[in-house]
Amino acid sequence: MSDNGEAIDWYTEIGEDLPEAKECLLGFLESIDVRSQLLVFQVWDSILWCRFMKQSVVDIKAFAFTPVVEEVARHALALDDDYQALNDTKGLQKCGDFPTTLEEKKDLVRELYDAMRDCSDKIDNTPAKRGKRKADGRAGASGTAHEEPHGNAQVRRVQEAPNVVLEILCWKLLNGAIGISPWDGIKPKYEAYGSFHGRFAELLEAVKKSKAMVDNLMEVDFVKRLAAAPKGELTE
Repeated sequence: MSDNGEAIDWYTEIGEDLPEAKECLLGFLESIDVRSQLLVFQVWDSILWCRFMKQSVVDIKAFAFTPVVEEVARHALALDDDYQALNDTKGLQKCGDFPTTLEEKKDLVRELYDAMRDCSDKIDNTPAKRGKRKADGRAGASGTAHEEPHGNAQVRRVQEAPNVVLEILCWKLLNGAIGISPWDGIKPKYEAYGSFHGRFAELLEAVKKSKAMVDNLMEVDFVKRLAAAPKGELTE
């Protein structure tokens, strides 16, 4: 593949018919080298995200959950494993229950998906006490706290999100639960767990109860925001 333009043209040509596109994509990925595969995944992710967030896919929410990403997950995970292995710093503890096969990971993705869709026990509609904030945006130590409802818009965005968008997020979140690499930015706070499944259970509880967390996962990466509107990001 010579450039991004060729990848975009290729996607546009087959992207209108999802079943045929999936079959074509699998064959296409097997015919190109690893560097070209990585380029395709980068372009594919950006275009799919843009199309789905603009609701350009008709009636996708009308269908029951049928995994889409899993059919190319083997290729994506293979590339990701090679990339992560370059400089991977997994959790401080070595646990023997990390998922190793694609089938195990697909089962966990389905659990995450179901938890994201489940609004039966959400806490987002509970009013939250929020204090006055300083000019720099930090919460002040003093000042009268007031009740401010929050979460409704975020819950609605999660409820309206196409199935495949949440599935993509589940794969990314599962990878985050398995290992975090140093190029991911500021080192996050690390909470120790005795097992991977102990950590995963807490992860399920978090996305089941807080749709705001799921909505935050759908936010555009700052790299893309900056590339799209550098002047606007500078002045905000």
